[in-house]
Amino acid sequence: MAGQVTVPDTSVRVRLEGLRGEERRNALATMSIAVTASERSVTEARVRRLHARAPDEIALALQPFGYHRPEIHSDLRIEGTTWLAHYVVDPGPRVVVQSVAIDVTGDGAGEPRFRQAVDAFPLRQGAALSHAAYELGKTRLFDAASELGYLDARFVVHELRIDLTSYTAAVVLVYETGPRFRFGAVSFDQDVLDPDLLRSFVQFERGEPFNVNQLVALQSALGDSPYFSRVEVVPRRELAQDREVPVEVLLVPRQTQRYEAGVGYGTDTGPRASFQVELRRLNRVGHRALGEVAASPIERRISTQYVIPQGLGRGNVLALAAGFARLTPSTSVSDAVIVSATLGRPRGRWQETFALTFQLEDFQVGSDTGTANLLMPGASWSRTVADDRLFPSHGSRVRFELSGAIRGVGSNASFGRARASGKLIRTLLPHTRLLARLDLGGTATNQLRDLPPSIRFFTGGDQSVRGYEFRSLGPVDEQGNVVGGRVLLVGSVELDREIIKRFGIAGFWDAGNALDRLNWSLEQGVGGGVRWLSPVGLVRLDLAVAISRAGKPLRLHITVGPDL
Repeated sequence: MAGQVTVPDTSVRVRLEGLRGEERRNALATMSIAVTASERSVTEARVRRLHARAPDEIALALQPFGYHRPEIHSDLRIEGTTWLAHYVVDPGPRVVVQSVAIDVTGDGAGEPRFRQAVDAFPLRQGAALSHAAYELGKTRLFDAASELGYLDARFVVHELRIDLTSYTAAVVLVYETGPRFRFGAVSFDQDVLDPDLLRSFVQFERGEPFNVNQLVALQSALGDSPYFSRVEVVPRRELAQDREVPVEVLLVPRQTQRYEAGVGYGTDTGPRASFQVELRRLNRVGHRALGEVAASPIERRISTQYVIPQGLGRGNVLALAAGFARLTPSTSVSDAVIVSATLGRPRGRWQETFALTFQLEDFQVGSDTGTANLLMPGASWSRTVADDRLFPSHGSRVRFELSGAIRGVGSNASFGRARASGKLIRTLLPHTRLLARLDLGGTATNQLRDLPPSIRFFTGGDQSVRGYEFRSLGPVDEQGNVVGGRVLLVGSVELDREIIKRFGIAGFWDAGNALDRLNWSLEQGVGGGVRWLSPVGLVRLDLAVAISRAGKPLRLHITVGPDL
């Protein structure tokens, strides 16, 4: 072999051929000589020792994937001041699973959940052996036991028998479930909130079968609340009596006050700034207050909110709010005073909200001017699902809204309004996402020109139809001013692809309009842009063409924030 002469201390470069994917990554992580590649200086004796060890390490790294007869050719030589360690690997055939025998015994032997885990065991007769699949199948049995409350479940037999003569494997598992446990009393280690409020977060009763998922949900609910900075839910198995497991919840309170200042920019709003104050615990029953001041070229707003937990379960809150806003987009001017009472609560996987809002708004939209007094009951239902809050590869958002007012009942105009919106994100190919968006709305009224711009439909801008100015699309009055409509139709399809880590490109087509009546007179915009996954959210820089307009003008759009 080349390189037998003594050479000064040098570096090492490893070349591994014949393996791909997980097998290659595992081999490189196992090879001691590969670790030295990051070192600037290695002695010749150490290089030769690690090189001699490498074939056995490669063979060991391949065993979890079912390869037990690899052929490995190795070579070591010096090139200038660098040792080149070269390995060519033929992993050979994989061991075949000849039989799988899984037996569940004990009190839970008849549970359908265990039968499902057995039937779905990843290794089947005739399949190629994978140690990861074997461990995954065992984990699923453990998970089933945790979900069903069999806390003493264990494998009394767990064998993966590999016969290198016949080059086959046999799986033999015996899983003893033991007795089924139940929830005991729940205690909270804290002194800032009334225990009755905390108990409203608990969605299980004492005596119900123990389920670890319920504990995870409790920890998540308390962690998502504004009250605590750290939450630890601990089942005390060692203190169980009569198979009831007490649960201790260890809580560290957040600071009682939170202050937040922010600045930003969007092509719809221009530069913007905001300042928020949150008083997280005004008393032991969890009341809290929020205040915000925000300003941009098109909006000046001040708002306050007082939030009262209702003690009817997690997420049930009554919010009393009041605020003032001056809104000056290019199509309208309005000054609005808004007072509202909102009751929010979860309904299954949905968030349900009922509201009663009084709105006093002086407005000018084109040639329409007036003062609207509106007492509006309303309701909404929303749901957001995402595998990642900041940059989801799979997710969706759906929202439905209903509101209205009756003239003579606290209002000087009548209307009924419905709106439905949704967004879908799916990964089509590695690093390539499809984003589809739909926004539909309709208003039933014969007094549209008596209604303020906040009730009418407009579209155009960063979040609707790109290529057009914010709220610039809609029916026009006799002077050609955009005054808003009764109907909203907006749709969008977008593809984005990551080019390098945290940076990507996108192409899109948007179509939509605000209309007096339902028709398909939609304005269209197409374009492309770049994406940057920044620490504060996804930054989008888009250039769009208003293809429905004469001359097909271009417009730049800049937005920052999550996709959902």
